[in-house]
Amino acid sequence: MDEEIARGNYSMKIAVCGCAGIGKSTLVAALAERLAITPLGEHYEALFSPPGTFNAEPVRLVQLFNQVLDDKHRLQDEATDFVVDRAGIDLLNLWMARGLASYG
Repeated sequence: MDEEIARGNYSMKIAVCGCAGIGKSTLVAALAERLAITPLGEHYEALFSPPGTFNAEPVRLVQLFNQVLDDKHRLQDEATDFVVDRAGIDLLNLWMARGLASYG
């Protein structure tokens, strides 16, 4: 492993998770700049309006959650090295908190 790191034969994938309003986006921007890697946003705008309030009924939220997760995976697949604001586990937490398992 150390030899691969010394040769630069690795990729860096960092996920920043946590509660709303604690500075995840700020940390992602700082890490991306410091490490010279791609920052990937949370892309949760489709789910909330205003922030903290889900903007659709459960059936539509299932579609939106899947769209957000697919978009995040696509962006991560396109980037070799990245730091992402929120990860799939955060979506799972929101999914469970909203009780969407029975809808999708």
